[in-house]
Amino acid sequence: MNKKKIVLASTLAILMAPSVLNNLSANQPVQAATTQLIGTVKRGGTQVVDANGKFVPGAILGNYTSWKLGPEISINGNNYYEVATNQYVAATALSISGGQPTTQTSQLIGTIRHGGTVAVDAKGNLLTNAVFGNYTSWKLGQRILINGNPYYQVATNEYINATAMDITQNGKLLNPVDSEISNVNETKTVGNTAASVVNANGVSLGITLPAGSSWHVDQTKIINSYPYYRVATNEWVKGLDFVIDSSTTTTTTPTTVLKTITLRTNSTIYNSQGSNTGSTLPAGSAWKVSQVKNINGHEFYQVATNEWILATEDKNTSIFAKGNPTITLSQNTQLYNTATNSMTRSLTAGTSWKISSSVENSAGYYFAQVSNNEWIPLGGSISKDSFIQEELANSAVYEPSFAISLFK
Repeated sequence: MNKKKIVLASTLAILMAPSVLNNLSANQPVQAATTQLIGTVKRGGTQVVDANGKFVPGAILGNYTSWKLGPEISINGNNYYEVATNQYVAATALSISGGQPTTQTSQLIGTIRHGGTVAVDAKGNLLTNAVFGNYTSWKLGQRILINGNPYYQVATNEYINATAMDITQNGKLLNPVDSEISNVNETKTVGNTAASVVNANGVSLGITLPAGSSWHVDQTKIINSYPYYRVATNEWVKGLDFVIDSSTTTTTTPTTVLKTITLRTNSTIYNSQGSNTGSTLPAGSAWKVSQVKNINGHEFYQVATNEWILATEDKNTSIFAKGNPTITLSQNTQLYNTATNSMTRSLTAGTSWKISSSVENSAGYYFAQVSNNEWIPLGGSISKDSFIQEELANSAVYEPSFAISLFK
């Protein structure tokens, strides 16, 4: 199933243009950097509503498009973010990023080391026209992780690897950034109690690793004065939570092959508890399935040690093979009516509905059928269960002209 990017609705305007950070000059006053929240629309796109919760005709945001977010408001008890004047998107439809405002009392300064460096954008793409010379100094803005490595913003969508700079604050050289993150290649085993997982800033993710479970770690860094190991993208566990010698515990990969599957799209890898590992498998790749398991009420296939994908990622597996699934709405949702070719009545948040089929149109949007002529747009997080949204999208029949007039 091809996933297509769509042209953003022309009625929407991006808010609050970003500022550019400056090259440092003598006696230049410094100020704490501020950051803008960015909302990236989840798979399936999402509807835009006004402050009263009414659908804005023609205002639909595409899959994985990113928007600067304005004020957050409550509409019918749900949280929404402003994306244009009197136009709002549900918070549950967005992956929100942008970091926290810089809290240092003075500006961080990065001085480029010998050899210079080249900046990248926020996705890690090399910017060949953004070259920074030896020993030039720059005000540093937001600190982000790109492919697991620390970068600092130096201009709009331009970031420099922390290891390419000497970083100072109030004229004092901070801890050598080379040792901030070290690469490792080990298998470590959690001790007698479950291990809490945090992000790179030490903030709890609300998940744990089971006692006695084994994990491959590829990086180590100091977080809040303790050494941590990375077990997945932006998921870190304190070194003290692992047993000292993991070689005493062995893990085995199941050797039984139930079948071989081919992936219909880039597929998210989950662990055995159904937590997103932050990694994906490429569309079209083939994998041997060693186990089938029910995780959180959904069928998963095991493709490697502690690596699981939704069964519907297989081109030959459909959620409808076992009957009509039920979806519970997380927000008030307008329906598309095929008889009138328009958005009509709304279904209330918290209500549950049987789904008889799902379709994808040529603009890359998905719809789930709830009655003869009525369909739920599967934008953002319409369902309280994100897995079922993915399963419905994976199982959709391609109908290129379905509801396509909504996207013109």
